[in-house]
Amino acid sequence: MNNKKSNNYAFIDGQNLYKGVKKFDNDFSYKKFRVYLQEFHHIKKAIIFLGYIKSNIDLYKSLEADGFELEFKSVSRDGKGNTKGNVDVFLTVQALMRMSEYDKAVIVTSDGDFASLVEGLKSSDKFLAVISPEEKTCSYLLRKAVAGRITYIDKILQKLRFNDVEDNFNKQTKKRA
Repeated sequence: MNNKKSNNYAFIDGQNLYKGVKKFDNDFSYKKFRVYLQEFHHIKKAIIFLGYIKSNIDLYKSLEADGFELEFKSVSRDGKGNTKGNVDVFLTVQALMRMSEYDKAVIVTSDGDFASLVEGLKSSDKFLAVISPEEKTCSYLLRKAVAGRITYIDKILQKLRFNDVEDNFNKQTKKRA
């Protein structure tokens, strides 16, 4: 797809991404990830779905400054006092309701609960790819549903030298200007 004509969206399971990349320490940058999504998957809107916790307001502002749109779900507490903000159904419904807005969708998660969403997007010719934090934690059901159209962030970090993604993007943008 031509970069200028593509109108692709990324639907991001925020908690799954956060838990998956926190082991990469400083090698992972949300800002650089947003640039990667735009450059390699022609993502116009990258939407992170997450539970809203008031004390995380600085994080939310930072993610928005990095080019992400945020969709919040109310959180609850389990019997042990742990915060619960399951966004799986919310993300799925939004991806399906917004199908007329985008050409193709990228789903960012390792969660097998999204296999059905992938199947639905494929049957509507709206599926582009899944991006998962790492291969060893990615659900078998999800890997099976995508039939090879999957990228692992841990492989991007090693193979593409993630720090260069933003520099390459900036060079290409300057050439077009």
